[in-house]
Amino acid sequence: MLNHIILGDRIWMARFEGVPDRGVLSTPPLKTILFDEFTELRSARVREDERIEGFFAGFSTGYPGRSFSYINNQGKEYVESAPVAPPSLDLHRIINP
Repeated sequence: MLNHIILGDRIWMARFEGVPDRGVLSTPPLKTILFDEFTELRSARVREDERIEGFFAGFSTGYPGRSFSYINNQGKEYVESAPVAPPSLDLHRIINP
């Protein structure tokens, strides 16, 4: 389950950062085991949390109002538009873990 959470965070961060080839177009199955050892997983979790915190600490006030597109892991293309963030963004889990 912990591998699934970090994989989801990486996928969404790639979408937020606007980097489609970093986890969006080549999304592995959500049951993928990224780390076999807990110590590796813990280290990766710390780095990912730092990435998330750094990203959201630095985004502009206009960022939440922007639109962005992505392809989900079933290959379906989405365009998310502002001004109201769609429920699929699950921002509450990222901003207030």
